[in-house]
Amino acid sequence: MTVNNQSDPEIHISEEKLQKLGWILLSLAVIFTIIGAVVSPLDELGKPVLLLPEVKAVEDYRRSAQTRGSFFTVQVCAADSPACC
Repeated sequence: MTVNNQSDPEIHISEEKLQKLGWILLSLAVIFTIIGAVVSPLDELGKPVLLLPEVKAVEDYRRSAQTRGSFFTVQVCAADSPACC
């Protein structure tokens, strides 16, 4: 990196340094993508779960409502039906 003139400053960066910077940034992007794919929590369908506080609260509520709903099944039948004892 050189500066030619104090009155008209131009910064020159060699193409080799720009290529190295590009490879480093690309490598970091790939590494973080792999890390994110490995450590991200998944839901029942295999989709990634967002861990924002608001989203987590809604997901927790939804899951608890589904769990509670599965415990309370109501059987409706006629009074003279033999299935209802």
